[in-house]
Amino acid sequence: MAKKPLIVDFDDPFEMEQAFINAAGTGKVALGSSSTENHIVDLPVELIHFSEHQPRIITDRVLQDVETLATSITTNGQIYPIVVIKKEEKYELVGGEMRFRAVRDVLKHKTIRAIIRDDQSKEKTALISLIDNLHRSNLSDFELVNAIQKHCDEFGDTLQNIEFITQKYQLDQSKYFRLMSFYKLPNYIKEDLKTHPKAISGATAQQLLTELNKLVLKFNHQRVDDATFTIWKKYLNEFLETNRPSKKFIYEIEKTLMFKETVNKKNQKIESNALVNKMVLKNKDGLKFGSLKMEKNLNGKTVLNIRTSLNIELSQEKLEKLEAFLSSLDESL
Repeated sequence: MAKKPLIVDFDDPFEMEQAFINAAGTGKVALGSSSTENHIVDLPVELIHFSEHQPRIITDRVLQDVETLATSITTNGQIYPIVVIKKEEKYELVGGEMRFRAVRDVLKHKTIRAIIRDDQSKEKTALISLIDNLHRSNLSDFELVNAIQKHCDEFGDTLQNIEFITQKYQLDQSKYFRLMSFYKLPNYIKEDLKTHPKAISGATAQQLLTELNKLVLKFNHQRVDDATFTIWKKYLNEFLETNRPSKKFIYEIEKTLMFKETVNKKNQKIESNALVNKMVLKNKDGLKFGSLKMEKNLNGKTVLNIRTSLNIELSQEKLEKLEAFLSSLDESL
């Protein structure tokens, strides 16, 4: 016996969406007859415009994902509808931007399957758009935290209120702290993430921040920052070539610092040895009777070490002459 199609006719659009997702692949979804609001309908793509609250950063990689999604829609159909709200005679897209781009820009379809939600307040619209993307794995953590920050700034919320943020945006506290780690990273990393948001996750950002805080206690801040900059740029280039995020670059920072520390110590030793002059003391017959070593100390002064063995008695007069001679070598005396 053939399955009856699911009649979608809910007052709550969130409940309706969940029913659609549960029904996908198991039966058909049919429209109720009472109204188009909160139902799945075919809308002309020309009547739909993007929301200003869309959290996704559009990069070349995202556009490649849109191409892939378009191929999937061609093969399997549009399984999930986009979500819109009615704005006068047109509609504002609040969920499903990549599906919309795939259908409109790649497949060039004139219509798209959509859920029309009741008109919402500006804040509610922004929140719907954000939460719709929050639960889709292809939105990066960096895009998410920026969208939350933008939403907070616009509607007077505070990002530091952990309980409020985690409840409003449906985050657990561990996720919250991972996202907050982005704000404490060096500025050049945050700037790069604006164009390559998937380079690192919130977990990687948190681990990187912990490692940098540890290294600053061991090495000076400037050396840590210089090493981090070099390693980060190298990693970013690798990520752009492979599109594979990795945490390995974090461990390279300390290795680089340790290597430079070893090289610096060797160079200091070589430089110190170069400043040491040694001389063998010989008498008029060419026989060794001592040695003289001259080197620079840390203050830049010359240290003169004389070791000698003489078969004579040093009279007071000779000691005074020796003292006078040594004093004459120091121009400051």
